[in-house]
Amino acid sequence: MAERLLEAAATAVNTLGIRSGHTLLDIGTGNAALLTARAGGAVTAVDPTPRLFALAEGRARQQNHTCPDRTRV
Repeated sequence: MAERLLEAAATAVNTLGIRSGHTLLDIGTGNAALLTARAGGAVTAVDPTPRLFALAEGRARQQNHTCPDRTRV
């Protein structure tokens, strides 16, 4: 399942041609956010589950992406 989600996110990022200067809104923060950041784009990420958001944030930091703002609603 995780492999399919990664493949779908990669297809979306590639199809959209995301690169530096682009911004993605990722609802259900995960692979698309990380792939967008890797391509040089900015990400606004939303996830209703604090644990999953924290997991995605940790993965981003492991890949040397910054997470400058965090707002909890």
